[in-house]
Amino acid sequence: MTITVLEANDRELLVALPSLSATAELAAVFARSLKTGVAIGLSGGLGAGKTEFVRQLVAAFRGRSVAECRDVVSPSFMLEAVYPLPAGCPFAAVHHWDLYRVAGGELPGELDEIIADTQLLK
Repeated sequence: MTITVLEANDRELLVALPSLSATAELAAVFARSLKTGVAIGLSGGLGAGKTEFVRQLVAAFRGRSVAECRDVVSPSFMLEAVYPLPAGCPFAAVHHWDLYRVAGGELPGELDEIIADTQLLK
């Protein structure tokens, strides 16, 4: 899986996560260190662990187990899923986009505007 962190200086990391526990550990690190104005892009083939990373990240933000985060699913057919976070979290929600079905890399107009809206990153 490749993780791209978008902030002032775009950085790209190639991360091999050999187990669910490694995915959980990395998600917990991200949950502790993320700040407003940051977006994370995940790329990788089917089964690479992208949705599992998001599930682990949401669980860490919520202070819950992964089993308690059944609402975190791959938004393949709906393109976006929003996972509310409890009061006290640095963010109101995690916005999870799955652009697998977007043909030719072109975002639909509305989605392009939503992703570009920096208010979602605050």
